[in-house]
Amino acid sequence: MATPEKLLYAGSGALRRLTQRKSCPCCQSTSTTTIDRKFAHTLEECSDCFILFRFPYESADEMRNYYQSSYHQEGLTTDLPSDLDLERLMQSNFSGSQKDFSRVVFLLRQLGVSPGASILDYGANWGYGAFQFKRAGYSVKAYEVSKKRAAFGLRIGIKIETGLSKMQDDFDAVYSSHVLEHMSNPLVGLREQFDRVRKGGFLIGHTPNGSLARRSAAFDAFRHHWGMVHPVLLSDRFIATNFADYPFFVSSQEGAESVREWDGKQRTIGNLEGSELLFVIRRQ
Repeated sequence: MATPEKLLYAGSGALRRLTQRKSCPCCQSTSTTTIDRKFAHTLEECSDCFILFRFPYESADEMRNYYQSSYHQEGLTTDLPSDLDLERLMQSNFSGSQKDFSRVVFLLRQLGVSPGASILDYGANWGYGAFQFKRAGYSVKAYEVSKKRAAFGLRIGIKIETGLSKMQDDFDAVYSSHVLEHMSNPLVGLREQFDRVRKGGFLIGHTPNGSLARRSAAFDAFRHHWGMVHPVLLSDRFIATNFADYPFFVSSQEGAESVREWDGKQRTIGNLEGSELLFVIRRQ
């Protein structure tokens, strides 16, 4: 059954189609291919930068207000645990929870990013990932646009900055967990992250998988990834096109262990049939 929020979203989409010009939110190209349709909204693939974007779309300010005031996802993404549950989560280092970042720590180790290295958690949410990176021995800084979430971070011993201008350091790794698919222009987000990666360091991210291989393998599952909550989807073609001058590793999470075979010098694309996209870009 459609909720009032979804009805408003569908109605506003129909109205926006009457006045909004279809153009890529990343590169402004007007050359696109329609991949999917949901009522008044379509999923378009830019023919130039290959971002997948929802059309029509909201402004950056509208999306920011939505995520800060209306967005809700069951579980630890938007719901805060009780004091007792939080204490238990911290004692267990979030092991087995929805916010268990042990796979990311493992990935860092596979890439040779050892304890003591500097990490920027970009889009740190409540600080759960930064907490685990710190406990794993990394030097961690965290950035999150939400002042409410940044304030919560202090409860678990994590200082979270809400202004990116304060993050002028060079980091051994910059990591984002399911952040870019919420941005109106993820290419800007990627570039401001990459600007903070030191030479030889890594830009790492997890997002829903918008790659052609995923669409071909499980289209019905794929189409659940885009809509009101996710205005854009990233793919291997998007990464390969916009970071063509750098070595990268792109795979679905199901093929993530093969990163150990990557030499950090090649542009490598692995298995892309899984639901979650992993990308690693190395700054030379």
